[in-house]
Amino acid sequence: MTSALRKMLEYLVIKRMAGKNNVLEVVVQHYVYGESPSELARRYNMNKSTLRGYLNNVAYHAGSTQRARVYLKYAHRYLWDVPVILDGEGKRYVRCKLCGYVVHIYDAERHIKAIHLPIVDEWVMYIIDRIRKDLQAKKLS
Repeated sequence: MTSALRKMLEYLVIKRMAGKNNVLEVVVQHYVYGESPSELARRYNMNKSTLRGYLNNVAYHAGSTQRARVYLKYAHRYLWDVPVILDGEGKRYVRCKLCGYVVHIYDAERHIKAIHLPIVDEWVMYIIDRIRKDLQAKKLS
């Protein structure tokens, strides 16, 4: 599988580990189910520019919008297997369940990437392995 897939999955796994489920939901709703950013912004009570930023980041990491669609078609169901590792949803400071550090919510993703990147990589490889198995099963049927 390509490094673009790995980069996109790393980005999304970190979002999931940080508990940013709304980001995953809007990305999946847009790229997998074709919902418009305007509708998603209304439904999730999210700034349209912020939402477009998330969508653009996913496309950037995937290498293109089309690749993002294809990758997410297979990967989206496994992103929900990734555990949220931060306690304190809706608060300014959160505690990491893995190391016990207390970090400001704005530093949460940076903390995950800096301290727990090997775990992020394990989850990325898990998702890639699941995609491979799905594609092999599809090929055999």
